[in-house]
Amino acid sequence: MLGALRQAPRTWTVYLRIYSKQQFNTTKRFSSNGSPANLTPIDTKKTATSEPTPSQKTPEEAKSESKTNSDKKSGFRRLSKPLISITLLGGIAYGGAVYYSINNDDFRSWFTDNVYGAETVVDYVDDLYRQGTFNKIGRNVIKWRDYTYEKISGVFEKPSTPPDKSSSSDITIIPPQPKEIPKKTPKETPKETPKEPREELPVDDVKKVQEEKLITSSDSIILKLTNILNELETILLSNGLKDASNNILKKAKEELTELNNRIDLLKIEQESLLQKSLSKQMEEFNKILTEYEKHVDEYIKDKENSMKQPFELDKQNLYKQHQEQMRDELERQAIKFNEELKNELVRQAVEMQRRWVREVKLLVEKERAGRLARLDNINYRLKVLERLSVDNVEHLDNSLKVHQLWCALRALQNAVEKPHRTSFADQIVALKHLSSTDEVVTTVLSTIDDSVAINGIDSISDLATRFRDVREEVRRASLVPENGGVLSHLLSKMLSKLMFRKHGLVDGNDVEAILARVQYFLNECDLDNAARELNQLKGWPKKLAEDWIKSAKEHLEVKQAIEKLNWSVYSKI
Repeated sequence: MLGALRQAPRTWTVYLRIYSKQQFNTTKRFSSNGSPANLTPIDTKKTATSEPTPSQKTPEEAKSESKTNSDKKSGFRRLSKPLISITLLGGIAYGGAVYYSINNDDFRSWFTDNVYGAETVVDYVDDLYRQGTFNKIGRNVIKWRDYTYEKISGVFEKPSTPPDKSSSSDITIIPPQPKEIPKKTPKETPKETPKEPREELPVDDVKKVQEEKLITSSDSIILKLTNILNELETILLSNGLKDASNNILKKAKEELTELNNRIDLLKIEQESLLQKSLSKQMEEFNKILTEYEKHVDEYIKDKENSMKQPFELDKQNLYKQHQEQMRDELERQAIKFNEELKNELVRQAVEMQRRWVREVKLLVEKERAGRLARLDNINYRLKVLERLSVDNVEHLDNSLKVHQLWCALRALQNAVEKPHRTSFADQIVALKHLSSTDEVVTTVLSTIDDSVAINGIDSISDLATRFRDVREEVRRASLVPENGGVLSHLLSKMLSKLMFRKHGLVDGNDVEAILARVQYFLNECDLDNAARELNQLKGWPKKLAEDWIKSAKEHLEVKQAIEKLNWSVYSKI
């Protein structure tokens, strides 16, 4: 099919050449036997009576030359006909194989494997078939075939023009009269009258016509039509039909040039329209995008404000409730401690008075037995009692301070162990006030940052809840390099959905293994190892987990300080 389509313009040109040659031979034969109306008649008297000149050939020589020429032509025809038929059959078979291979996959695989260059041709034809190029070429070939046939048929079917304009268009074909040929005398037949030579263009004119280009265009169909007109003009000029074809070819060239100009104008107009539509669409898209961005910003701000106000109110209410509860608890414990202290002092005072009374009675009795000795002994024992009372008072003061310190430490520990972030700045201030003389407690309390005491710390449950969100964000950024851009973040986010989650205490230094170990330690309430594991991350994952690591470190530091304070208080008891 492809070969047939490609050979269609060439076949049409050959057909035109053969047709024009047949017409020319017909006119030539009529000019020798019987001239038509518009051909110049041959002077038979001159040819009959004229004697052969030295330059003219004898009839025998003319016959021998005509025989040799006919033999050469017949030999060439014998060779050319099989070659043409084989070429046409081969082209048709190859085109049919290509067409069949497009519709049959099995034959296509066999054809492309066994025939050289078949794969390229089949792919090319397949692309043209999909683009609809064959339909366009077929329509154009049919149009130009009809157009050329109409022009050629118009040349030979035009009515005869006046006699002063002798051209090939004035020739009218008259059927030959075979009855008049045998009536000629034998003297007239042996000598052939010299045929009037046809008007042929010089070789230079033919070459100029062949080399002349009608137009230059980027359209393949215009170029093909230009080549067809050039070949047609060459054929007509070589066969002496210059005057008859001048107007037709000139008109065809003008129409082809006008068609090319119209195609160029349509292309320019289409490009300008496309450019205008693209610019207009771009402006509309930019407007829509800016409006959408403004709408999104306003929506986010409204949402943030609507969520921020109730959160602040809840926070203030919780803070007030906590302050009131702490104040009531401290007052209750202080009252209870003071009452216990007073009762203890009263009991000890009563006990001391009783003991002193007993001792005084004994001393009085002994005084009676030995006055001076007993007085010295009493004086000694009074000093011992004085020392004991002083030590007892100091012990009571120390126990009171330890008890107050223990209560403040328990209040601090309760504030730290709250399920939500709670400020413990008041407890720190109370501890500092109670342990102003204790260097160990003061040093431990100085390690706690004031901002941490004011804002509080996250509990392990809050950290575990936060870690779920942090884990998702770290997984999305686990494949992003350190200097990655927006495209790297998008690609990592898409690929992270294809990654398998790891669970438990797994080995490895990849991001997924570290996250699995952190989750395992959080489930075991081992915040220290969880923070150590998460601190091993690098790049963007570590940047995303820095806030969580910081909160975990603050929690661990406060817990460690509380443990040291507990140890210090226990050592004083």
